[in-house]
Amino acid sequence: DPSLRSSLFSAQVSEPVDMPRVMDRLERYIERMPVDVDSIKELAVLRLMKKVIAQNKAILPCVAGSSDGVLFCNGDVAICEPLRPFANIYDYDLHFPALWRDSVKNKQLAQAAGCFCTHPCHLASALLSADNARLLIDEHLIG
Repeated sequence: DPSLRSSLFSAQVSEPVDMPRVMDRLERYIERMPVDVDSIKELAVLRLMKKVIAQNKAILPCVAGSSDGVLFCNGDVAICEPLRPFANIYDYDLHFPALWRDSVKNKQLAQAAGCFCTHPCHLASALLSADNARLLIDEHLIG
């Protein structure tokens, strides 16, 4: 929903024309790296990003706003970077748990239900979610 978009992001979000080529090259580079937890995670995130772009839909359920969120340097808080902030930590006397439980956050979370993106931080969090472990294997994001 464009009305939820942060002013940090343009009204029209589009992928650069050469993005698939860049992502393919990056995938080949990561595949040549020594295998460790970080390289496996980076490869899985990249493959997930490619699937989201190719299918134009969410592959894994988003965990933004439930297992992670964003605290901007001015104190603004959002469920993810592309969405506009819903509160400011200073309005809660720096008490993050109270802010995170606020109904305003839950309202924005409900409004954003069903959205999807290629944000690597949130995709990585989604990959680490125990609920998504089976989907990760089924989608052959690692192998």
